[in-house]
Amino acid sequence: MDYVQTRNAEKVEKLCSQGLDANFHDAQGETPLTLAAGVPSNRAVLVALVGGGAHIDFRNSEGQTAMHKAAFLSSCENVKALLELGASPNYRDPIGLTPLYYNMLTTDSNDQVAEMLLREAADIGITDMHGNHEIHQRKRTSLLPRDQYSEHKASGYDVARFKGPKMKQEVTK
Repeated sequence: MDYVQTRNAEKVEKLCSQGLDANFHDAQGETPLTLAAGVPSNRAVLVALVGGGAHIDFRNSEGQTAMHKAAFLSSCENVKALLELGASPNYRDPIGLTPLYYNMLTTDSNDQVAEMLLREAADIGITDMHGNHEIHQRKRTSLLPRDQYSEHKASGYDVARFKGPKMKQEVTK
């Protein structure tokens, strides 16, 4: 796991070719792929692990995929790599949350990550145990300016009607 955290793709590839099971859980419950997804700019290691047999949507002991980790950390490069490798933007964790929802949970959230997930048909309108959707989380993390949030709410804004790569909205009347 040290090679995964230090971005040493050559060593990871070599270990996988020598028979390392790329689908194990470490003492903290992480898989090599979920750990790699949590290290910024770790594309080469992600590719090496998947090439070495890691299941792209294999979950850690908390039920999160590598995509959940990369989306939460707003790692554009890792999210892009995982999508290119075939990861789903729609797998849900044990409480029903998707990578897009995870992306909205942090103040470090990056619009590009959300856009990539939405382009890949990420499910939207996911509700957490408190009845909150992604847009609620985005407002809470101050990523959506308060005046825009109020406009959306007052206009009957429908989160399910995002359009195009710039997430243009269509207001329902």
